[in-house]
Formats: sequence, structure tokens, C-alpha cells
Amino acid sequence: MLDVCHGPDRDGLPYWPTPDDAPDSCSCNMGKMEKKDHLIINQLEECSNNHTNVDSMADPDALIEYAQACLCCGYSAIISATWDTCPDTKPSLLGADEWFAGALTPGHWEECGPYLEKYDCAGYLGYARADAGGNTKFYHPSSMPSNGTKTFSNVGGVVSTPVSGDTFTWTFSTGQEYTVTVSSADATVTGTKTTGGSGGIGGSGGGATSSATGTTESDAKPGMGSSLTVPSWSIAGSVGVLILSTL
Repeated sequence: MLDVCHGPDRDGLPYWPTPDDAPDSCSCNMGKMEKKDHLIINQLEECSNNHTNVDSMADPDALIEYAQACLCCGYSAIISATWDTCPDTKPSLLGADEWFAGALTPGHWEECGPYLEKYDCAGYLGYARADAGGNTKFYHPSSMPSNGTKTFSNVGGVVSTPVSGDTFTWTFSTGQEYTVTVSSADATVTGTKTTGGSGGIGGSGGGATSSATGTTESDAKPGMGSSLTVPSWSIAGSVGVLILSTL
């Protein structure tokens, strides 16, 4: 949903990110990492277009340097969010390869050291704010964190009781309300499953409905995995648009 839908309401998604102490959850909280990256990307754009900071700079070279600092601090914050959220996990499983290939390498991450040393990423550029990812640690190209070596696994515990009761509702961004009813994993089917309307989310018929008390073959399929991807827009090309346009 986060990959396909435009501007999804992350705060409205049930159990996203997964609570840290959730039983039988993934060893790496990918939702927590995705949320941080989303906030950092928003702050990267806000930083480069900050009129309070930009309007006080008359020197074109200072404006360009400031834009590069916003970019480098954003890169560093993303690396921090990725490595520190799941320090034991292989970076390749966390989408790090895609970030380096799609944004960090074209954005000259290896040249960010001087900007990270000169500028206060956390305070002056705002990356420590909660709505910007809450980053307090900023890595340099010369002091990258150690890579984890583990793959994903399930932590201990078993989800044996529905957290929100047997039934809860969820409203999609279109305003359509969906009712979710929890079924026993080993129950037998006592009802029928039908499909109506044009089907699926956004369809006029409201999609599939079920009166079964157990699971069917389609119900038992494992959920889709999640991975972090580089945003559809080019970070390196978009940051500092307002700044550079003033030169």
C-alpha cells in the first residue's frame, strides 16, 4: 500500500509500525524504519526550502553550500535510521543497496564529510525534531556503522488473542469503511465466500466479503514482505530547488 498508493495516511494504518514488543513480530521493525525515512525525506525538502535560513544568505556560494548541507544531513540521517533501527540485520535486506545506487552515489555521499562537520544537522537544520525522524546520531562517509550479518527472523511469543477484539473497523483514504473479523486458524468453514461489485479497494462494490468462520486457502497465504525503496522522485535532483532558482 505504501509503495503503490499516493500519499497514504500512515497514521491511520492499523498497527503500523508494529509495536516493538509485539509477540511473533519480525526481528527488524521495517515499519519503524520506513516511517523514519519518510519523515527524513520530508525534512530534507523542508530544509532546502527554509526561507528563514535562505533569506539571510546573500552570497550565492553560501546558498549552494547550505543546500548541499541539507542534502548531506538527510543522507546521514537515513543511514542512521537504517543501520541503528536494525543494527544486527544485513544492510542489503534493509534496502541499503537501493539507497546507495539510487541516491547516495549520484548525490556524492562520499564528499559530505566537510558539510557534516560544519553544519549542525540536528539543531540548525532540524533533523533531530520528532516530525523529522528524531535523529541524534549522524554518520560520516569516513565513519560508517558496522554492517549486521543476520537475516530476518521472528522474535519470541505467539499472537493468541486479537489485540482489538474479534472485530475492528478500518477506514481507507477514500472514506470507505472496512470491517475485519478475526477467524480461528484451525476452524472449519461454515459459511460462504462471495465477491461482488467491481472488487477490491476503490471498487464500487466494496470488494470481497466472507461469512466463513474459518480460513480458506486464500486466507492462509502469508503476507507480502516489505522493503524500503528509493522515492520515485530523485532526491539529489530535487533538493534545493528554491535555493538554486534564486541564483
